[in-house]
Amino acid sequence: VEYTVNNFQQVNTPASDFAPVLTGKGLVFSSSREGSRKKFVSLSEDINVTRMDLYYQDLQRRDGEFSPISTLEEINSHLHESAATFSRDGTEVYFTRTITGKKDKKTNSVLNSLQVFSSVKDASGEWSEPGSAFDFNTTLYSVGQPSLSADGTRIFYISDKPDGFGGTDIYYSDLLRDGSWGEMRNLGARV
Repeated sequence: VEYTVNNFQQVNTPASDFAPVLTGKGLVFSSSREGSRKKFVSLSEDINVTRMDLYYQDLQRRDGEFSPISTLEEINSHLHESAATFSRDGTEVYFTRTITGKKDKKTNSVLNSLQVFSSVKDASGEWSEPGSAFDFNTTLYSVGQPSLSADGTRIFYISDKPDGFGGTDIYYSDLLRDGSWGEMRNLGARV
């Protein structure tokens, strides 16, 4: 099987554009493009790294053209959002958000951690206020980059939880009968 890889110029910019996921008739992706919510780090007057936000590109062309890219306003905040995954019907989204953690007393720097947040789309198409997706989200270690199984009963994610096999491991949780996610399970040393 042969494939042709093309630059999707409608989406790609000089900024970081990554983690595309198809949902419905469009594409959601992470980007630090101009227009993202807030500057993250100012390296100099000439170089600013902005926080990531989630963006949507409708893939249906009208008169041969794509519609303008939009942001997921109800999801994005002044924090960093990226790496989304959607339920099969597109009504639930899980994504990574950077949370400001505690201050490291030795280095006097603020420790950031990743957490998985979720939101549900109502009948009118509006997303709910995002909330913590897991009871085990914490500022002590990161949990991020979620990916739902096709049937929506298992979610995979990364974590640098201290009892892992490496710096960052892949974990999963199963959906419980009450709608919450079960305990963190490491995929093991072979992975």
